[in-house]
This record gives sequence, structure tokens and C-alpha cells, in this order.
Amino acid sequence: MTDGNKVRVTLKGGTGYDAPWITIDGVNVADALAQLDEKELIKGLIDAAAKAGRYFASTGKPPAAGSGPKKFEGGRVVSAGAGGGDPQGDVTCVHGDRVHRTGATWEAMFCPAREKSEQCPPAWKDKKTGKFAVKG
Repeated sequence: MTDGNKVRVTLKGGTGYDAPWITIDGVNVADALAQLDEKELIKGLIDAAAKAGRYFASTGKPPAAGSGPKKFEGGRVVSAGAGGGDPQGDVTCVHGDRVHRTGATWEAMFCPAREKSEQCPPAWKDKKTGKFAVKG
């Protein structure tokens, strides 16, 4: 490394532009690795950043109809809601992409938040439409 250079590690909590992220700067690769080895501190930082990001996102006005988070696809930035919304229904929530689970007689998408108390309601698959929807 030459003088003035540094190593930056970016940890991103999702694929969308609205996902929280953390950058860790090291003076060199060994320093960046040493910081990442502090697993409990990193986990605490990630949890705090995710919680703060959710709170901050909740203070804004609701998105306009038809708008949504952006994503990078095929070398371009596109609206995640392009084409009239996700054809599968409610497959994301404020915490990111929902996790798909099935049982003997059911199919649902669950919130990825770590803390049970912070999880959004699940989106259940409607057998008639084939789409996932949060029951309200």
C-alpha cells in the first residue's frame, strides 16, 4: 500500500438502494480484517444500523402509488415495481426480501428481521391467485 491508500469494506443489508449499509475503513487489508474479526461488535453494529434504518424509513411519507425501491438489473437502474408490481405479490417488506416457507397445507413469505418483536406480518399464498398477500 502506498501512503494515503486505505481499504474499505462495505456491508450491505439487502439488494435495494433502500437497504442500510455500513462501511469499515482499514489502513490496510490486515487492519480491515482485524476489525471484521470483532464479530460481536460487528453484529451489534449491524443490528443497530438495521434498527435505525427501519426507524428512519418509517419517518418519511408513504411512497406514491406505482413507485417503489430501485434495483440494479441488466446494467441499468430500474424500479422494483416496474411492470405493475411483483407478479408474486408481497414478497418484500421494510426489512428486505421475505423468506419463503411451506408446510403440508400452506405456503408463506416471512419477514427476515432477526428480532421476533420487529417482524412484519407474514404474506400467505392465495391459492386462487397464486400471489402472496399480507392478511389485514
